[in-house]
Amino acid sequence: EEDGAKIYDHLFPTEKLHRVFYETIPSTSSVLLFSLEETICATFDSLFDRVVYHSSFTPVLRHFSRKNATLLGTSAKRVFIYGHEKGIEVAIFDENRLVMFNGFPLLRAADAAYFVFNMVHFLSEQPTVLSYYVAGNFELRDQIVSEMQKFAKNVYSLNPSAEFNRHPVTQVDSDVPYDLITYFAE
Repeated sequence: EEDGAKIYDHLFPTEKLHRVFYETIPSTSSVLLFSLEETICATFDSLFDRVVYHSSFTPVLRHFSRKNATLLGTSAKRVFIYGHEKGIEVAIFDENRLVMFNGFPLLRAADAAYFVFNMVHFLSEQPTVLSYYVAGNFELRDQIVSEMQKFAKNVYSLNPSAEFNRHPVTQVDSDVPYDLITYFAE
């Protein structure tokens, strides 16, 4: 806990003042570090008596980690891609253990395949034997699935309504971000 800020600042050096936070994800045996600019935190602190900071990716990672490989009938390693308006987040799991998590900006859907397969290559895995699950913005999700299927056969689209057993938040609007759906539906 006391080393979180040092680790974060070493990995993501910046000149801006910021606060580093962490959330544990016990199901993955991992800790997610994130930060916010100090001016934003100070504004929230001045407006509210008690402020609790959460990463929008924590519920997504928890949800992905629960998608057990044995239930899916796939290899132990699974790759989850969450597409959103600013890019993609990629999480690679081996059984329930989070092996790698990273985010990338996208200019086009083909960029997603490039980033994902580079991460897979870094782990010395064969891209054709892994299973890929794509969630997020409907249009972007389908474009990413199409690009990924050019190089791998086990690429699946995650439908929020089916993923969360037709939870009411999935029925409201198709533009609700997947991380927000996951937060409320979990």
